Amino acid sequence: MKISLLLVTLVVAIEAAYYREPGRRAQLLATQEAEPQQKEVEAAGPARPYSPNWESLDARPLPAWYDDAKVGIFIHWGVFSVPSFPSEWFWMYWKGKPSPNEHYRKMIDNFMK
Repeated sequence: MKISLLLVTLVVAIEAAYYREPGRRAQLLATQEAEPQQKEVEAAGPARPYSPNWESLDARPLPAWYDDAKVGIFIHWGVFSVPSFPSEWFWMYWKGKPSPNEHYRKMIDNFMK
């Protein structure tokens, strides 16, 4: 355990020292190549305001990164984030189903008596 912790600490320290050298950070940033993204933005044309209709939304191309991020966006900003409170039970209570207290009473009757 101590050896693995020491090894991890050593690797992190070496990497930190490597990227602190002058020019390494610029070299790292240069490899990320922001130019293709900039060209994509420029190709989309000047910014236009959105209108509350589908034609306005369809006029804009989707960013290239969106195809890879769809699942993450859905998980983070999905159906459970809309009500912003006990979201897993939101639809059940909205449809007029029993309140949590009624569920708890059933559990007490089934398991505590």
